[in-house]
Amino acid sequence: IMVPSVQPEYPEYSVEIDMGLKIQVDNRDTSRRFDFDCKVEPVEFTPVPEPDYVPMPPQFDWVNIRDFGAKGDGVADDTEAFERAVAGHQAIYLPSGNYRLTRGLSLKEDTALIGLHCFNTRLVMDSHTPGFDDPKHPASMLTIPAGGHNHVCGISFDGGANPGLTSVEWMGAPDSILEDVLFLHGGHGDVRKGRDRHYTIWIHDGGAGVFKNIWSPDVWAKDGFHVNDTEAPGKLYLVSVEHHLDVEVVLERVANWKFISLQTEENLGSEYASSVYLKDCFDIEFANLFQYRVQAIDIQHPYASHAENCKNLKVNGVHVFSIGPTPFSNAFLVDGVTEVRDLEIGTLQINS
Repeated sequence: IMVPSVQPEYPEYSVEIDMGLKIQVDNRDTSRRFDFDCKVEPVEFTPVPEPDYVPMPPQFDWVNIRDFGAKGDGVADDTEAFERAVAGHQAIYLPSGNYRLTRGLSLKEDTALIGLHCFNTRLVMDSHTPGFDDPKHPASMLTIPAGGHNHVCGISFDGGANPGLTSVEWMGAPDSILEDVLFLHGGHGDVRKGRDRHYTIWIHDGGAGVFKNIWSPDVWAKDGFHVNDTEAPGKLYLVSVEHHLDVEVVLERVANWKFISLQTEENLGSEYASSVYLKDCFDIEFANLFQYRVQAIDIQHPYASHAENCKNLKVNGVHVFSIGPTPFSNAFLVDGVTEVRDLEIGTLQINS
């Protein structure tokens, strides 16, 4: 979309369309109605807004991780090369390769990691790496510091079979960004789902940021996107979290987050998994929430998502579906009691 930076010669309008089935859940009381509402209002011209995330650093400021001794062959230990680069430079470019780490990598508050391609540029760890193999004492492969203004993009993460490993631990500021990344491993059936990793992405204790264009079929992890204990604003765009054992996305004690076009997907081995679990959250908004189960699943599962003790939880556009015979039977279970049975919803508003 091209946004003009100078005053246009024609008037500008704001168009807001609200249509479809509206469901309101207030303390177990549920109301349902169909509605169509269209508002068209003139608006004053505003120039191109500044982005709400840290932009990618200029290319002439980048340093190449290979110049610090990284091999990227999946065999050599590239940890020290990354540590030297992070210590002395802001923007670090990663060409294609498998960069093997033997310790967790912690970024500085302004570090940018820029990969060439989110499939061919990988950070990898061997299975059973010391310090990452104990689920009671988890450790992180990549850590974004508290209040960090970081830009991480174009990378895939493969943490090996390490039950204590979190792929990305994120405590960045609201303008930090993680985009165009992939988390391996996927799979079907009995592939040790939920038993060989801690979390995939873990945002916590005031963490925030922008999370965009992410594919997380990292089924070895407990869940693919986990947020807890933060009221700093977060935004998520075009993210797919798939195939985990029990739940795809978890939010606990979270406020002021928006999820735009989140897709979850269940496959064989995830027949009893739910899409989203929210507890003690407020001022959370979803737009276009897609909750899918593959056609091969022939086992019923009752609830796509769960909400417990949530205030001002709004979902604009719910799509619960399967090409096969067994989509989720209900869209939401609220406070363990109230069922939202409709699978196609225009607007769902929940106040426990």
